[in-house]
Amino acid sequence: MITLFWLFACASKPETSAPETGPTSSEDWGDPCEANPEHTELTIGVGEYGYEAVEDGATVELIHGPQGGYHIVLALRGRWFDLSSESTAVLEGTIGGEARAVSYPYVNWRCSGDAVEAPGLLLIYDAVPEELDEQDTHVTATVTDPQGNSATAEIDLHISDPLIP
Repeated sequence: MITLFWLFACASKPETSAPETGPTSSEDWGDPCEANPEHTELTIGVGEYGYEAVEDGATVELIHGPQGGYHIVLALRGRWFDLSSESTAVLEGTIGGEARAVSYPYVNWRCSGDAVEAPGLLLIYDAVPEELDEQDTHVTATVTDPQGNSATAEIDLHISDPLIP
């Protein structure tokens, strides 16, 4: 009797199948070092020679440039940009809602396996160190690749000048 119950239960179980909906995770979207306009991603970090991830609110060092300017060094990390040529970027830094820095660098991506990276991007502020030290800045980066695909990222950073006591 128990055997008949199990046979009946198994035989009457309806078959279900998941509908075909396409890729469900970033692994299904292809090589992150090749263009995929539907899934372009961008993240802001720091780093002169490589990308270093930072959390929202992280403290970054104000750099005194050799030509008299003051900047922070950003790095970008992305996925699915066209690497056939340089991308263009707009980097903006606001303090207290006022734009205090804008840069328009060319981005030369390099593939790092699971993403593309562009370190050493300078965000130059139109202010003196005393106006920037211990200030919070909202940074926005928008990158557009040669195919016209673009992505935007934002982060809040805290500026600290180690030369101001």
